[in-house]
Amino acid sequence: RLVRAHAGLADAAEFIGVSWDLFDHPGDPKKVAKKVAKFADSAGVGYPSVLFTGEPDQLFEALGLSSQLIPQTVVIAADGTELFRHHGMLTDDDVFPLIRAARGTA
Repeated sequence: RLVRAHAGLADAAEFIGVSWDLFDHPGDPKKVAKKVAKFADSAGVGYPSVLFTGEPDQLFEALGLSSQLIPQTVVIAADGTELFRHHGMLTDDDVFPLIRAARGTA
């Protein structure tokens, strides 16, 4: 669903995936980053993904995550204003509010 939203918003929004795979699968960050990139490629993700290498609490605080569960989707405006937040797997019904928020028409 995010891949489809990204395709529809390529002219209006920048997508960045944030992986916290090191939290669950500690190891060499370079090797884990390669696994994340391989998964993203196989899933057809057309936007960049980054591997978070800090402590979990740093990520949760920085993104204002209230839950330590994935997936979570956050739309943030260029000025830092949060426009949309969703905890859990996106449904088709969730994508339309995400698109409206990213286009500034929420």
